[in-house]
Amino acid sequence: DMEIIQQSTNTLILKIDNPSAISLYLNSITKDNILFDLIDCIYFDNFETIESISEKLYISESTLKRYLTHLKKVLKKYNLFVQLTPYVTIIGDEATIRYFYFKYFRYVHDKSTLPIRVDLSQAIFETISSISRDMGFALNVDHPRASYWTAIVEHRVRNGHHIILNDSILETHQHSASFSKFKKYFKLNFKSNSILSSLSHSELVYAFIIR
Repeated sequence: DMEIIQQSTNTLILKIDNPSAISLYLNSITKDNILFDLIDCIYFDNFETIESISEKLYISESTLKRYLTHLKKVLKKYNLFVQLTPYVTIIGDEATIRYFYFKYFRYVHDKSTLPIRVDLSQAIFETISSISRDMGFALNVDHPRASYWTAIVEHRVRNGHHIILNDSILETHQHSASFSKFKKYFKLNFKSNSILSSLSHSELVYAFIIR
């Protein structure tokens, strides 16, 4: 049971016997959130129109446009925008778009968890292990975080969205010994992945930076 107690004019206290109930409650009120379904739809499905999305989400086009208006306000904080025609998509700086999707999939409720394939997860683990053995000490790497980033990079590149880093950023990282090791073992462990094995130099440096 939960109880809200007004301690003062400006202070409310939530009293709860089981703290885990808070998470269950939040999941219950967000599990059917159309805004989350909309973001999922934009991310996973290419060339979706307002008409096709409204049919997929079982809502009217006017209702969908209200959610799109709300999404525009959210994206404005990232200096990103929603393109409505000829299809619905998020536009702006590619690195920022990827960061938005990373935050969304990593921190939003369970229903919107980004699926990570076993082969992807294994290749990331082997890459981390290989670098660790080469350097002679254990690396403090957040494997789930790396998995989310790698899945997003793969998805965006597969759909024709590429990172082009400026020369100053490339120069900062590309000659370092740590980047050389990262590039060597990344290519080795992702050699069977047609997308990640053929990343451009900019994409490899980007992957190194966000690792």
